[in-house]
Amino acid sequence: MAIFHIFNPENDLALAFGGENYTAPPLAAQMKRDLRMLPLWLCTDGDAVIAESPTEVDWLNRTAAVFGLDASAVIPAQLPQFRHCSYQPWGWSRHIRRQLLNLGANESDLPSASTIDRIRALSHRRISIAIHNRLNQLLAADFSPVPVELCDFSSVVSFATANPACYLKAPWSGSGHGIFRVYDVKALDFIGWCKGILRRQGSVLCEPALPPIMDFAMEFLCADGKAHFCGYSVFSNDRHDSFDTGKVLPSAALHSLISSALGDESLLISVRQAMEQTLTELVAPSYSGYLGVDMLTYSSTDDSTRLNPCIELNLRCTMGVLTSIFGDRFLAEGSSGTFRVEYHKLPFSVADYAASMMAAKPLSLSDHKIVSGVQFLAPVRPDSRYCAYIDVAAD
Repeated sequence: MAIFHIFNPENDLALAFGGENYTAPPLAAQMKRDLRMLPLWLCTDGDAVIAESPTEVDWLNRTAAVFGLDASAVIPAQLPQFRHCSYQPWGWSRHIRRQLLNLGANESDLPSASTIDRIRALSHRRISIAIHNRLNQLLAADFSPVPVELCDFSSVVSFATANPACYLKAPWSGSGHGIFRVYDVKALDFIGWCKGILRRQGSVLCEPALPPIMDFAMEFLCADGKAHFCGYSVFSNDRHDSFDTGKVLPSAALHSLISSALGDESLLISVRQAMEQTLTELVAPSYSGYLGVDMLTYSSTDDSTRLNPCIELNLRCTMGVLTSIFGDRFLAEGSSGTFRVEYHKLPFSVADYAASMMAAKPLSLSDHKIVSGVQFLAPVRPDSRYCAYIDVAAD
């Protein structure tokens, strides 16, 4: 069955909105336009990416040929021709379901509205509490402090007073958004943010701050009612807690890197197996597609290294899924890379920037895999503001 991939990075915001008639803010809409072809790197034989312009179709065809991919581009006007296919957007919401129906997709090929509502419920950040509790039960362990969901302002103030510099999280929000670090419970920005989230979404998730060592994630694919581990990602975030850079390495190398940071390979393996079981129980019955579980190694009060096994569940595809797949499929043996997503304001020319980078670091391939050089993962247009690329070097 053909899989049609769609890049809709506004999906977290659409889930927070909850309805069908969502309008993305300008930056989210810009990212969607600029990085629409990112799902090419997720395609397997016979898959397609939904494109919007001849330029995107041409770029995809040329890039697929270079990397030996059996993938194609489909424009929205062609969708009514296809029946009994599978759609795999970056994430599911009532908004993307309505968009696909409006484009002529067959309703039987899409999740039902009730399934979308279950996905939205599972995307609520309280799912991290259930995951923590189930992992503690399965492994007879006591990991990092379990997040607390609070529904009134005075309780949030009490938590923040007892846990200086703690993190507050909105139940639904976009990547890097809906997170507030509390330094002063009397500050007007904290009071306004917290009361606004409580009014609009009904609760706030509260977590104590942990001294970080390494941010990483386990990536999974839910299919046929089961969650299947499909790789790791190691990444860093910017000052807004949005994805900034990711390491591009084969899965075995990432496993070794994370094991070294944790100092306990057997614990990493046990958590991976228990997480697979937990997601199969809690998520896979209602959701099909990629997801990522963000984790953290951190320093405890006794200076030992500990693990937070669920900072967040991202019930959608992630940049970590992309880097994990890329490292295994498109990286030559003995090479390593860095993946970056960048935003540039006017009058900066992203097209000139891309051309200069590719000239300085030309692509070197061996058997359709990158040995060294820079590869942009979506076409760069004269009006692009976002770009995503991988910078690879031979070790």
